[in-house]
Amino acid sequence: MSAINWTLLLEYFKVMFGWPPMALLISLVAMNKFKPAIDDLLMRLTSGEFLGQKIQAAAPKDSPQGAVTAPEPIVPSVDGHLSTKDQRAALKAQVEEESLPAELANDPLARGAIAYVQENPVQTVIEYKRVAIALAAERLYAQIYGTQIALLGFVASRNGEPISGAALVIYHSEYRRLSGNNEYSFERYIHFLVVAGAIEKLDADTDQYRLTAFGADFLAYIKSQYPLVWSQRPF
Repeated sequence: MSAINWTLLLEYFKVMFGWPPMALLISLVAMNKFKPAIDDLLMRLTSGEFLGQKIQAAAPKDSPQGAVTAPEPIVPSVDGHLSTKDQRAALKAQVEEESLPAELANDPLARGAIAYVQENPVQTVIEYKRVAIALAAERLYAQIYGTQIALLGFVASRNGEPISGAALVIYHSEYRRLSGNNEYSFERYIHFLVVAGAIEKLDADTDQYRLTAFGADFLAYIKSQYPLVWSQRPF
């Protein structure tokens, strides 16, 4: 992690998402300090709307019995009898007493951003999810082929109905025609999308595939971010 240019990364978040203390916090604090709890909640989100609307989450699954440790709370505990104003003051005081990592030590927005997340943990999770999807989508978009995007669009049109690998071979054939690469097999071509999380193979014994939630998010993301060229990747 020492090779990361934190200043450049921070500016990228601020420009890309336009959330000046939120981008700061999500990029440098929430993904570190709150990651286990946030990841657990993200895995359990079942429905919701963005920016201030209610979300719903499934109950955590039972874990196998064994040695366990208590998770670190997302929001530090405060006296439940305090008023909202007093709770905010207590949180602010607690944040001001904490030492900040070097990446945040000289940033005047850091403590305010941390206090915001402690007061708004659910909103932070929603925005964290948006950032995570955007980063994953950008990473996939940089590597995916145009014919694979077309394949995802076709699978998406099935509205959750499984589709056989045999029906997807046509996209690989078009890739081979455009690229002239006859060494990149269909198995590798489709496996790339499975590993990327865009489609899932229903089980090992049948050659059936289905679009994942991330696959749908990916298509929606590139269509919104690159409306004129979203499908125009090489091959």
